[in-house]
Amino acid sequence: MTKDSDFKVFCDSINEVLSVKALTSPELEKYREEAYSRIRKSVSVDLYKYHTRIVLDFIVDGKDILKKCEEQVKRDYGEDFEEVFGSITESIYLSVVQVYPNLALENIVQNLNQNTIKGFLNLFLEDLYDQTSDKKHNKANRGAKGERGKPKTKEVSLETLEDIQSLEATLRKNVIGQDEAITTIIRYVKLLVTKLATNISLLFIGPTGCGKTLISKELGKHYSGNFFKINCAEYALPHEYAKLIGSPPGYVASQEKSILEMKAEKSNKWILLFDEIEKADPKLFDFMLALMDEGKVMASNGKELDFSQSIILMTSNEGIKNLKIGSKNLGFESKTITYSSSKETIEESVKNKFNPEFLGRVDQIVHFNQLSKEDLLKVVKLEIKNLPIRKTKALLDYIVKNGTSEEYGARFISKFITREVKSILADNILGGIEPKKGKLYSLKVKDNKLEL
Repeated sequence: MTKDSDFKVFCDSINEVLSVKALTSPELEKYREEAYSRIRKSVSVDLYKYHTRIVLDFIVDGKDILKKCEEQVKRDYGEDFEEVFGSITESIYLSVVQVYPNLALENIVQNLNQNTIKGFLNLFLEDLYDQTSDKKHNKANRGAKGERGKPKTKEVSLETLEDIQSLEATLRKNVIGQDEAITTIIRYVKLLVTKLATNISLLFIGPTGCGKTLISKELGKHYSGNFFKINCAEYALPHEYAKLIGSPPGYVASQEKSILEMKAEKSNKWILLFDEIEKADPKLFDFMLALMDEGKVMASNGKELDFSQSIILMTSNEGIKNLKIGSKNLGFESKTITYSSSKETIEESVKNKFNPEFLGRVDQIVHFNQLSKEDLLKVVKLEIKNLPIRKTKALLDYIVKNGTSEEYGARFISKFITREVKSILADNILGGIEPKKGKLYSLKVKDNKLEL
């Protein structure tokens, strides 16, 4: 039975908001000690059993949820259901770990003997190379299929103030340094949920690598479960927008369904991200006027496409690249140029780039902050929190110094960590090298290089 104190967590593999049981600190510590004991006595770590136990113990109605998922996957996959069902179980387990990070298997194992650590890390070698969670997400989403092998998913539901507060907390946790932008976005989500507005159009302005795309993806997961990114650089020529709405009658492929038609058939509730909108041909802007106005657009075949409960997001770096952020301006009172101090200049550039009809349909321009060094440190900590390494100041500073830049912000941090940090761990794990001190590996910085 769900209690008011229970935590609400969205699980993307089954597109449902789950209730995670709220435990007191003593109860949680007791459970953690029991987990230590069980794993300490084991010869090897059975990932599936651990995931299942956590789900059953912490998810409200966890047994019924697993049973329902198992029945669905068996119907779709028959005897070959085990791998897909295991992925779904893992995804639900990760929902619990969001609330109780200390119950994550890697954190449990790190408190045990070195042999157990080595065995665990070998099991998780694939994860050390995995740059995103897309693989797991896609694998799990194959669990429930409809016609023609396409995923048949239930939309996420935001119905109560508690649901929206949970969404806001998730955004603030995963998107660093953008609290003002998140506050603005949540305000518009509330308008949609209460049906005081239909579609919403927001223009995200900010430096590269500050979280504009990340927050869009997070919204896609938690607002509706439906997210689609349009790379506007692919629509730089006038005729290319036909890829979105279809070719006119008489042209090749005019009978084929367009990208947006297929999306509209699935739902009218999407996060549609037009990334780097300034790179698109002006004809795409004209097409978007109707989309932003009423949330509906006409396909080339004459069919009306309904996105009336969608959030239209656009990202842009317009007016930013020429600012030379971080440099000194000219004059008697020379000051360092920052994004924050240049907002008026940036907005003027935006007004010059986009016509008044287009900007008039944008509900709000949302400014994203340039990430400070403190923000970048937080991003790094999030990226490496589950790695079996000591989070030393020297290591964090090294990653910030070499994995970020004024031009690209935090965009390439994940790739840098994979290339520089995870690769060292993988080599040592495969070589059977265990931590010299304690339960974690210690990476040292020498001559601006990492070594174990």
